[in-house]
Amino acid sequence: MLMKASYMRMNPKYKSLYNALSYTSNRHGFRISYGYDIIKDKLSTGVFYKRLTELESIIKSEPELKKRFSTVSLGTSITPIKHFSIRASYILQSSQRDERSGWGKIDNTMQSINVDFTYNVARESSLTFKYRYINHRDKVNTASDYQANITSVLFSTQF
Repeated sequence: MLMKASYMRMNPKYKSLYNALSYTSNRHGFRISYGYDIIKDKLSTGVFYKRLTELESIIKSEPELKKRFSTVSLGTSITPIKHFSIRASYILQSSQRDERSGWGKIDNTMQSINVDFTYNVARESSLTFKYRYINHRDKVNTASDYQANITSVLFSTQF
Protein backbone atom coordinates (compact mmCIF):
# COMPACT_ATOMS: atom_id res chain seq x y z
CA MET A 1 0.00 0.00 0.00
CA LEU A 2 1.32 3.46 -0.88
CA MET A 3 -0.35 6.78 -0.10
CA LYS A 4 1.00 10.22 -1.02
CA ALA A 5 -0.43 13.65 -0.21
CA SER A 6 0.89 17.07 -1.07
CA TYR A 7 -0.01 20.73 -1.06
CA MET A 8 0.99 22.80 -4.08
CA ARG A 9 1.22 26.55 -4.53
CA MET A 10 2.36 28.03 -7.84
CA ASN A 11 2.40 31.82 -7.94
CA PRO A 12 0.93 33.69 -10.95
CA LYS A 13 4.37 34.14 -12.56
CA TYR A 14 5.48 30.52 -12.09
CA LYS A 15 6.60 28.66 -15.23
CA SER A 16 6.89 24.89 -15.02
CA LEU A 17 9.72 22.99 -16.62
CA TYR A 18 8.53 21.10 -19.74
CA ASN A 19 5.01 22.67 -19.40
CA ALA A 20 3.95 20.02 -16.89
CA LEU A 21 0.15 19.99 -16.68
CA SER A 22 0.14 19.28 -12.95
CA TYR A 23 2.03 22.49 -12.23
CA THR A 24 0.02 25.32 -13.78
CA SER A 25 0.77 28.85 -12.59
CA ASN A 26 -1.65 30.86 -10.42
CA ARG A 27 -3.06 27.83 -8.59
CA HIS A 28 -2.90 26.26 -5.17
CA GLY A 29 -4.43 23.23 -3.54
CA PHE A 30 -3.80 19.61 -2.70
CA ARG A 31 -3.48 16.23 -4.32
CA ILE A 32 -3.63 12.78 -2.85
CA SER A 33 -2.95 9.36 -4.35
CA TYR A 34 -3.38 5.85 -3.05
CA GLY A 35 -2.08 2.66 -4.61
CA TYR A 36 -2.50 -0.92 -3.49
CA ASP A 37 -0.90 -4.12 -4.78
CA ILE A 38 -3.62 -6.75 -4.53
CA ILE A 39 -1.26 -9.43 -5.84
CA LYS A 40 2.37 -8.27 -5.94
CA ASP A 41 3.57 -7.66 -9.52
CA LYS A 42 0.29 -9.13 -10.88
CA LEU A 43 -2.70 -6.98 -9.90
CA SER A 44 -2.88 -3.45 -8.49
CA THR A 45 -5.34 -0.59 -8.17
CA GLY A 46 -5.09 3.12 -7.50
CA VAL A 47 -7.04 6.31 -6.83
CA PHE A 48 -5.96 9.92 -7.40
CA TYR A 49 -7.66 13.22 -6.45
CA LYS A 50 -6.49 16.79 -7.04
CA ARG A 51 -8.26 20.07 -6.28
CA LEU A 52 -6.68 23.40 -7.18
CA THR A 53 -8.00 26.97 -6.99
CA GLU A 54 -6.80 30.14 -8.64
CA LEU A 55 -4.67 32.31 -6.36
CA GLU A 56 -5.81 35.43 -8.20
CA SER A 57 -8.97 35.57 -10.29
CA ILE A 58 -8.37 36.21 -13.97
CA ILE A 59 -11.55 38.33 -13.90
CA LYS A 60 -10.06 41.63 -12.77
CA SER A 61 -13.45 43.31 -12.23
CA GLU A 62 -14.50 40.56 -9.77
CA PRO A 63 -11.34 39.37 -7.96
CA GLU A 64 -13.34 37.21 -5.53
CA LEU A 65 -14.58 34.93 -8.35
CA LYS A 66 -11.87 32.30 -8.44
CA LYS A 67 -11.94 29.17 -10.58
CA ARG A 68 -11.57 25.66 -9.09
CA PHE A 69 -10.11 22.68 -10.94
CA SER A 70 -10.79 19.10 -9.84
CA THR A 71 -9.43 15.77 -11.09
CA VAL A 72 -10.33 12.28 -9.90
CA SER A 73 -8.89 9.10 -11.37
CA LEU A 74 -9.46 5.38 -10.76
CA GLY A 75 -7.21 2.77 -12.29
CA THR A 76 -6.11 -0.82 -12.27
CA SER A 77 -3.23 -2.81 -13.70
CA ILE A 78 -3.03 -6.53 -14.34
CA THR A 79 -0.18 -8.73 -15.58
CA PRO A 80 -1.89 -11.97 -16.69
CA ILE A 81 1.26 -13.49 -18.17
CA LYS A 82 4.97 -12.71 -17.92
CA HIS A 83 6.04 -9.66 -19.97
CA PHE A 84 2.45 -8.59 -20.79
CA SER A 85 0.37 -6.08 -18.84
CA ILE A 86 -2.97 -4.32 -19.19
CA ARG A 87 -3.72 -0.98 -17.56
CA ALA A 88 -7.13 0.70 -17.49
CA SER A 89 -8.20 3.98 -15.97
CA TYR A 90 -11.09 6.41 -15.76
CA ILE A 91 -10.39 10.13 -15.32
CA LEU A 92 -12.91 12.87 -14.58
CA GLN A 93 -11.79 16.49 -14.71
CA SER A 94 -13.96 19.54 -14.07
CA SER A 95 -13.64 23.26 -13.56
CA GLN A 96 -16.02 25.75 -12.05
CA ARG A 97 -16.06 29.46 -11.32
CA ASP A 98 -17.19 30.43 -7.81
CA GLU A 99 -20.45 32.31 -7.52
CA ARG A 100 -21.33 34.65 -4.69
CA SER A 101 -24.06 32.24 -3.58
CA GLY A 102 -21.73 29.39 -2.65
CA TRP A 103 -20.22 26.43 -4.49
CA GLY A 104 -20.73 27.73 -8.01
CA LYS A 105 -21.63 25.76 -11.09
CA ILE A 106 -19.60 23.34 -13.18
CA ASP A 107 -18.33 25.12 -16.28
CA ASN A 108 -16.92 22.09 -18.07
CA THR A 109 -16.12 18.42 -17.62
CA MET A 110 -13.86 15.99 -19.40
CA GLN A 111 -14.19 12.25 -18.98
CA SER A 112 -11.50 9.94 -20.25
CA ILE A 113 -11.29 6.15 -20.46
CA ASN A 114 -7.81 4.79 -21.09
CA VAL A 115 -6.61 1.26 -21.86
CA ASP A 116 -2.96 0.30 -22.43
CA PHE A 117 -1.65 -3.10 -23.53
CA THR A 118 2.11 -3.41 -23.03
CA TYR A 119 4.42 -6.21 -24.08
CA ASN A 120 7.99 -6.10 -22.72
CA VAL A 121 10.04 -7.25 -25.69
CA ALA A 122 13.33 -7.20 -23.80
CA ARG A 123 14.66 -5.95 -20.48
CA GLU A 124 14.57 -2.24 -21.47
CA SER A 125 12.25 -2.37 -24.52
CA SER A 126 8.48 -2.47 -24.77
CA LEU A 127 5.69 -2.24 -27.31
CA THR A 128 2.50 -0.50 -26.14
CA PHE A 129 -0.91 -0.23 -27.79
CA LYS A 130 -2.99 2.59 -26.29
CA TYR A 131 -6.65 3.49 -26.62
CA ARG A 132 -8.23 6.64 -25.17
CA TYR A 133 -11.83 7.84 -25.32
CA ILE A 134 -12.44 11.49 -24.40
CA ASN A 135 -15.79 13.18 -23.82
CA HIS A 136 -15.52 16.94 -23.20
CA ARG A 137 -18.57 19.03 -22.28
CA ASP A 138 -18.45 22.81 -21.91
CA LYS A 139 -21.57 24.36 -20.36
CA VAL A 140 -20.37 27.91 -21.01
CA ASN A 141 -19.55 27.42 -24.70
CA THR A 142 -21.25 24.31 -26.15
CA ALA A 143 -19.40 24.86 -29.45
CA SER A 144 -16.34 23.53 -27.57
CA ASP A 145 -17.97 20.14 -26.88
CA TYR A 146 -16.21 17.19 -28.46
CA GLN A 147 -15.64 13.45 -28.31
CA ALA A 148 -12.49 11.72 -29.46
CA ASN A 149 -11.20 8.19 -29.93
CA ILE A 150 -7.41 8.09 -29.94
CA THR A 151 -5.33 5.02 -30.65
CA SER A 152 -1.57 4.88 -30.71
CA VAL A 153 1.30 2.43 -30.83
CA LEU A 154 4.50 3.20 -28.99
CA PHE A 155 7.79 1.34 -29.06
CA SER A 156 10.34 2.39 -26.45
CA THR A 157 13.81 1.26 -25.68
CA GLN A 158 16.60 2.37 -23.40
CA PHE A 159 20.31 2.05 -24.10
